[in-house]
Amino acid sequence: MLEHPSESGTDVPGTDSGELGSDGLVVVGLDDSECSKNALAYAAAVARWRNWTLQIVQCWQMSYPVIPYSISFGELERAEGVAAEEVVRKAEESVLGDHPDICVRRTIVEGTPATVLVEASSGADLLVVGSRGRGGFASLTLGSVSQSCIHHAPCPVLVVRPCQPNLSGRPRSSDADREGR
Repeated sequence: MLEHPSESGTDVPGTDSGELGSDGLVVVGLDDSECSKNALAYAAAVARWRNWTLQIVQCWQMSYPVIPYSISFGELERAEGVAAEEVVRKAEESVLGDHPDICVRRTIVEGTPATVLVEASSGADLLVVGSRGRGGFASLTLGSVSQSCIHHAPCPVLVVRPCQPNLSGRPRSSDADREGR
């Protein structure tokens, strides 16, 4: 698990003065899908708007083969962890840029996505998830992780659909077309 710099003893500008990350917390689930990047954009917008801390949660899973003798999977587990860190780094870079104006925490752990997200949302003010992830049933409108979070998370859950977020407050051209403009 990666620690936020303030938890590891490193000073983070603005965190003590209340400039960044007030008492609120928005948790967002992230995988390598476009839908989760949209969820990250919405979660960041909420964190910015409310002056809350943004916690990015990424989990990974290993499929352990059943074998008659003992093998150390340490190297494979480390590789999965490094790959998960890279997913978070790339998404954070593309969505938040180099210098986000919000306090960001990262949680990268091994586990099942629904379980990890529900546990991470304990004490959060909002959980944000994409409507679809990497699952094999692309025709479903709501994925199993999103559905599980809706039913089990202890806080409100925002499910972000696959379309691009409109965070400007202005109608998109497609919205204007529907409204007859």
